[in-house]
Formats: sequence, structure tokens, C-alpha cells
Amino acid sequence: MLHPFGKLGHLFLAGFLVLGGCDDGTSQTGDKDCAGVVGGTAYEDNCGVCDDDPENDCAQDCEGTWGGTAYEDNCGVCDDDPENDCPVDCAGTWGGEAYEDMCGICDDDPENDCVQDCEGTWGGEAYEDMCGVCDLALDNDCVQDCEGTWGGEAYEDMCGVCDLDPDNDCTQDCEGTWGGEAYEDMCGVCDLDPENDCVQDCAGTWGGSEVLDNCGTCDADPANDCVMDCGGTWGGSAVLDNCGTCDADPANDCVQDCAGTWGGSAVVDNCGTCDADPANDCVQDCAGTWGGSAVVDHCGTCDADPANDCVQDCAGAWGGPASEDDCGTCDADPANDCVLDCLGVVDGNAYLDMCGTCVNRDAAPAVLLHTDPTDRFMWTSCSDVILPTPLLVEELSYIIQANSTAISDAWIYLRDESGTTVASVERTPANFATVNGTLVLDTPVVVASYHICSWWNPAYLRDISFLGDTDACLHDCTGDWGHGYFDTCGTCIDRDAEPAELLHADPTDRYMSAACSDVILPTPLLIEEFNYIMQANSSAISDAWIYLRDESGTTVASVERTPANYATVNGTVVLDTPLVVASYHICSWWNSAYLRDINFFGDSGACLP
Repeated sequence: MLHPFGKLGHLFLAGFLVLGGCDDGTSQTGDKDCAGVVGGTAYEDNCGVCDDDPENDCAQDCEGTWGGTAYEDNCGVCDDDPENDCPVDCAGTWGGEAYEDMCGICDDDPENDCVQDCEGTWGGEAYEDMCGVCDLALDNDCVQDCEGTWGGEAYEDMCGVCDLDPDNDCTQDCEGTWGGEAYEDMCGVCDLDPENDCVQDCAGTWGGSEVLDNCGTCDADPANDCVMDCGGTWGGSAVLDNCGTCDADPANDCVQDCAGTWGGSAVVDNCGTCDADPANDCVQDCAGTWGGSAVVDHCGTCDADPANDCVQDCAGAWGGPASEDDCGTCDADPANDCVLDCLGVVDGNAYLDMCGTCVNRDAAPAVLLHTDPTDRFMWTSCSDVILPTPLLVEELSYIIQANSTAISDAWIYLRDESGTTVASVERTPANFATVNGTLVLDTPVVVASYHICSWWNPAYLRDISFLGDTDACLHDCTGDWGHGYFDTCGTCIDRDAEPAELLHADPTDRYMSAACSDVILPTPLLIEEFNYIMQANSSAISDAWIYLRDESGTTVASVERTPANYATVNGTVVLDTPLVVASYHICSWWNSAYLRDINFFGDSGACLP
């Protein structure tokens, strides 16, 4: 063990000796160390041992004695007696007080030490029941009887009486009630009511149904009980006839007439009518039928159908063939009848489109709806071409070229959505010749596809174009004929499903003049229609305009009205194709006016910018 000062102590001591007048311990000085060695380095440690090995210097024990043998045991007690060292308890704690009880449980709590059960088993679970029986079984524990005696044999009978005597147990009455007082009468009826006990009938039978009638007969058949006749005699034979006469002579009873009236005078006539009035008896009609309704009309026809009675024609002749055509001409010649179109024009070309809208075919030339410049081979095997969408076609133009020096019999068949041919054209080009033409249809037809053939020699359909009116409704995005459209998000809006909804209203009075002004909508709208109210601001005429503009400021629709003399005009503009409107520009060129109100309508389900 190291000296308490260690090497530092040596240095300190050496320094002290030098400072005290000693030399450096060499052989020349003559100084000796503790071992008597001149100039040696040996020293005495705290136990008086002299050497120069600091590693074996003695140390203090736990009591502070240098070189002592005292030590601390596992409980921190310092002495040199191993006999009193603290032991380890059953829980592994040095100096602990834990111990094992009779059940091998280790702790220092005597309160939870196991005990013997009633069978003498340490920690056992056997117990004594209320009758002193010791075991582990719960199902054999004795119980209290109805008198409260543990293991007793007293019991309650069905009436709730508790004793050990079975002879006094209550019994069931005839209704099954324990301890009840119901009883059976002579008819076997069980109850507590003596008032309803059965009695003997006239034949002596208990509960029997035989009774004596007024004629002294005893039986159970009320149907044969004697009755009093109309003369007041029980069992008598006198009866009242249907006319109120009471006697026993049926020969003089009155009878019913045809109306069911006893003694009545009604009779049935030739039409089966029953009454007492001969003045209304039926007569024969013109066909000889009694009571018939046939009559002779103005043309001499006898029947009962007024719907086929002849009428006067427009010339006044009964049953005549003359009729008025749509132009008011009266004659019998249908070949010269004029026809009104849907605009009311005689022999006009206006027609109803697939949505029932009247299209004025004469208002503008037919426009191109679809063109197919593809060279299509025409031969006897034929082929079909499906249009991208069905079209309402007014005109057809085409270019056909023969594919040989011989003549070609080329056909184009226009077909509707069901595949039925609705129009056709035949051309016979020869020697590689090209023919073209236009087919103008008297009545526009729906075309969904076309079927092309060439019967003798092959040909080519070089071009085909379909023309119609853009105002006519189209086969829209809903897959049907109508006015459906794609909104700005590409969603198909069924415009025909319900009326347009109000999207924005501006009832502000806005001044209209040549200076013009712009009104910005709160948000751009997809507009299907709009309405307005304008009023002139002078007695002179005003030329008032509304220009609808999109997000770029481009005019997409407009309306002009010319109110005068402070007059108010209103109107509605229904757009063929919905438009995005972000603002409107208002002017009045001649004299000022006011825009009193403007409303924008569309589909609230359409997406907005």
C-alpha cells in the first residue's frame, strides 16, 4: 500500500533535508536513510516499515488504524470480527428481516403469513360450511331451509306455508290454482261463481238447452217453436199477404207487378220498361228496333252513331268532299292544297328540328356541319361510315370517281340512328371520270351513318359533306338531341333538363350615353340567357346597346333597343351557345337612357372561373 504522502512525501522530505542544511545524501555527505544506507532512499511508512517501495506502504483500515485489520461487512459495520458479519435474508438482502413462512413465501410481513385450513393444510383453501363440513367443494355446502335452519328440511308448499308436514300441504282447485276455492258445477264448469251454476232444462238435463215453447213442446230447436199468427193465435195458420190482408186462405193473396210492387199496376212495354204510364211506352226507331236510338242523318243514313253523321262541307253540301286548305281555298281537289310550314308561311321551307324548335331554312344558306375528304373505296361488298355524331342534314354534296374504263354504278345511302335508309343518291361515272353533285332534301333528315357501294365496277368516294342549319338542335353531349353543352370544366350540362337559374341580378339604375360605361361582374359567369329593362331618358328616341364581354374584353353577344318618349322596353336574349361573361358595356348613341335592371341566367351546376 502506498504511503499517505506517496512520492510527493519523499520529495517534500528530501527538500526539507536540503533546506535544513543536509546534503543530497551522497557518500560524500555521510547521511544515512532509515536502513542505515548512506545516501539511501529507504523511509519508514506509517506502520514503521523501512524500505524504498511505496507500493507496500501500509494503509488505514475502516476504523482509521494504520495497518489495522478492521473491515466493513455487507451491512456497513466496521470491525475485525467475522462472527458478527450480517447475514443475507431469503430475499437476498444483507441484514434484511425477510423470512419464509410455512408456504415458502419470503417477506418481512407476518400479517400475510399463510395459515392452516380446516383440514390442517398450510395455505389450504378447505373451509367449514354452516353445517361444520370441511372441504373444498362449494356445491355441497349446506343451505338454510325456509325456516332459516342450516341444513334443515322444512320447505314451502305451493301456497307458501313453511313446515315439515306434507299432510297439510295445499292442493290445486279445478282451475289449477294452489289453495284456490273454485269448484265444478253439475255441468263440469269450474269457477267461484255460484250464480252461473248450470240448472236442469225442461227435459231434466243439467245444463240442457231444451225449452218449452208457447205450445207446450219441449226441445232444443228454436226453429220449430210455435209462433203467433197474424190473428194472435199461437201456432195458428193465418198469415198477412203482401197487401196486408190476414187470413188462412192463400188463394186470395195479392201478387207483385213488374216493378215488384205487391198489388201494383205497372207493366213491361216492348223495350222492357216497367211502369204504370202507357204514354211513355217505347216506339220503333228507323231501323225497326223498339226503343232504338238510330236516326236518319242529312245524308239518309240510319244508324245510332252520331260521330258518323254527315256534315256540311265548306261548300255547304251535306256529306260533300270539299275542304279548306291552309290558304282558305274550298274545293274537293287535295292536289292543289297549299301547306303552311312551322312559321305559318304557305309552302315555306321552315321545319321543326329534333327538339321541336322551328328552324327558318330560308333565313340563311345551309352551312357545313361535317366533311369527310377521305378517299373511300366503293365496291359490291359495300361499306359503312359512322359519323362522329348524328346530324340533322338539309343538303349533301359529294365527289365520286370511277376506278375503271367501264361504267360504275355508285350509290350513297344515308341512314338514321336505327340504320334505316332515309335518302340516297346514284351516279354512274365511267372511264375514270369524276362526277360531283349536291342533293337538297325537301325535308331535313337525321343522318348517323352512310352506306357506299358500286355495283358494276369499283369507284372512289373522294369527298362527302353534310350541310344544315346551326340554329337546329344537335346530338349534344348528353347523347340525345337537345341543347346540352360542355361547361368550362368539360362537364356536360343538360340545358333541357330544367329552366335556367338566376346567377346574378343587377337592379341598379345605370346611365346609358354616348360616353358608354363598363360594369364588371363580381365573378365571370357561364350565361345561357339574360333579360333587361331599358328606359329612354327623353322624349326623343334612344339607341341603347348592351354588349356582353368575356374575360379578355371581347364582345361575345349584344342587344340593341330604341325606346322613345321616356318609354320602357324589356326583353330576353336566349343564347344558342352559352358564353362566359365577365362584364357588360352599355351605351346610348342618340339620346341618353337608363338600364333599369339586368339579370343573368344559367345552370348553377356548371363550373365557374
